[in-house]
Amino acid sequence: LHPPAAEAAVAPAPGPAAEALGPRGPAAGPGLVLTYTGNAAVSGGEGMVSILAPVVDEGARAPMELVCVIDRSGSMNGSKLQLVKKSLTFIVSQLNQFDSFGLVSYSDYVTADIPLSPATIQNRARWVQAISRISAGGRTFLSGGMAGGVQQFAGNPRRCRTSVRSVFLLTDGMANKGEVQTEGIQRCLTALRATCTDVVLHTFGFGDGHNAGMLAPLAETGGGEYMYVAGEEQLAESFAVALGGLVSVAAQSISVTLTNPAGPTPQPRTSFPCRAEGTSWVVDVGDMYGEERRDILALVEDGAVAHLRYFSLKTGTWVDESLVCQARALTREEALLVAAAASRHATAQAMMLANAAAAAGQLDVAQANLKRAKARVAEEVARDAAANPDAARPSCFAQLSDDLDQCLLTTTPAEYAKKGSKNLNWLAGGHAKQRARGAGVYTNSAQRKMTSAMALHVQ
Repeated sequence: LHPPAAEAAVAPAPGPAAEALGPRGPAAGPGLVLTYTGNAAVSGGEGMVSILAPVVDEGARAPMELVCVIDRSGSMNGSKLQLVKKSLTFIVSQLNQFDSFGLVSYSDYVTADIPLSPATIQNRARWVQAISRISAGGRTFLSGGMAGGVQQFAGNPRRCRTSVRSVFLLTDGMANKGEVQTEGIQRCLTALRATCTDVVLHTFGFGDGHNAGMLAPLAETGGGEYMYVAGEEQLAESFAVALGGLVSVAAQSISVTLTNPAGPTPQPRTSFPCRAEGTSWVVDVGDMYGEERRDILALVEDGAVAHLRYFSLKTGTWVDESLVCQARALTREEALLVAAAASRHATAQAMMLANAAAAAGQLDVAQANLKRAKARVAEEVARDAAANPDAARPSCFAQLSDDLDQCLLTTTPAEYAKKGSKNLNWLAGGHAKQRARGAGVYTNSAQRKMTSAMALHVQ
């Protein structure tokens, strides 16, 4: 997400070295919390810089400006479209007078069924009727739908300085009208976002007939997430998890700068975009929902400075904080969290490599990458279990293992085309960003609450 333009950054003086805190739960205060976990028992070992987001009070959330872009081609006819309509009416029911909503649908042509406008009580009643009138038929003009959704924000300034502006793009098929190449649609989106820089695009692939190799890169270009909706039973949940995230955004445009006290800083191990600036490395984390955490593996020296910068939606201001990294004796739980971060990063990278190999027809290479990642997760669990057989371990270890097993089911080109490409893109992205893309270890309380409410609405 892109908040109002930042003033020139001035890094505050770092705090005392003794304040290098270990991992913990959601931040208790109103802002993000920056911590460093480095093991003094391992000379030259890799540490972990973490960002923890606070719980976002439901009654004090940032306003939301959301445009849903819905595929109404012929393949959406019947129960699929009916379920989408139910999900849309639920989204409308969750809006308040400070929010805005728009709806664009597409088949052979694009229709702005609901131009982006404030969610007054009167408008919400009219929107439910407009949603009920949508019918299916025709081809899939995906590029036109995407452009029509983002363009709803063009020349339409934020209603509030802290508004969260997003597009949900859903399709169940392949683009077959207008621009149909991934690179061409990405170029179009990039051009649109040059004038609508604060709009984030999330994509939803419904069923096995869509092209994950298009929707995942589109979401990446749009700064959002790709959600794989395997079947009708997962559609409402996927929308609810995404909506629960939007109503709990805590901070935007988050970055961490790592600087060693002497000499160059090694590149951090992370799936987030990072760039060198002088002898430092800057990691661009994007936005964070309430209760989320981000872990960045870094080989830094004692005395290195981690500088956090972000736009707070609670205060509507830019915040700068710094921390001096200092290794110390770790508890078992802290050491396990560092190990979990390393396993998570390795798993996400293995899934990305496997996806590229499978797309090139090298399924044996894809399987080998996934098996190595699964063995690594198992080794970490076995190492701790040998010393602490009855102790609990972070739930992400089990999630990583289960997700790798799911990806390992892809053994033929037909299976990759049908489900494997979807799972690999979807699961890799979730683990890389530590963000929920459906039910799982990364969901926060707002997403769980939204999922329960949506389930009651669509049943």
